[in-house]
Amino acid sequence: RRLSAGNLARWRRDSIAPKVLQMYANKTAAVVEGAAEMACIIARATPAQRKACVSFARAFGVAFQICDDVLNFSRSPRWAKTCGEDLTEGKLTYVLLRALDRLDRTGRTRLQKILLSPTLRRESAGLAEGIALVRRSGALEICRDEAQNMVDREWERLSRRLKPSEAKLMLRMLCSSLLDIDGLG
Repeated sequence: RRLSAGNLARWRRDSIAPKVLQMYANKTAAVVEGAAEMACIIARATPAQRKACVSFARAFGVAFQICDDVLNFSRSPRWAKTCGEDLTEGKLTYVLLRALDRLDRTGRTRLQKILLSPTLRRESAGLAEGIALVRRSGALEICRDEAQNMVDREWERLSRRLKPSEAKLMLRMLCSSLLDIDGLG
C-alpha cells in the first residue's frame, strides 16, 4: 500500500531484503516452526535437538516462501497460480528486490516503473515486460540457490543432532521434494 518511488528508493537504501526475509519467517516459517516444536515435544527431543529442529524449520519455511516467489515467474502449466501475480499485485517480494539489484540501470528503471504503476503492471504488455526483466536479471536462479543453500546449511546442523533413521531420511526427502522447483522453470 505504501509502494512509491520515494519509499522504494529509501527501502532499498535501508537494506529491505533482510526485512522481507524476516517477514517470510514471521509469515510462512512460523507455521513450520510451530509444527517442529510440537514434533519435538511429542518425540521428547533434547534441548539441542529441539533448537536445531526449530532452526531448520525456520530456514525451510523462509526457503519455501522464496521458492514460491520464484515459481511466481514460472512458465510451467503445472504451476497453478497466474504467472507474474506478485508483480501484478505490486508485492515487493525477495525475488523482485534481487531482480532490481541485478538489472542494469535501464532494466532496473523500467522494472521499477512497471512495479510502481498499477496500470502498467496490470496490462498484459507491461506485465509481460516485467516478467521478462525479472527472468533476464538472473534473480530467479540466484534466489533458488540461496533458498537451497539456506536449507542445506541448517540441515547439516540438524543432521548432526539426529541419529540415522528412516524418519530422518524421509524428512530430508520430503523437504528436498517440496523445494524442488527445477522442473517448473
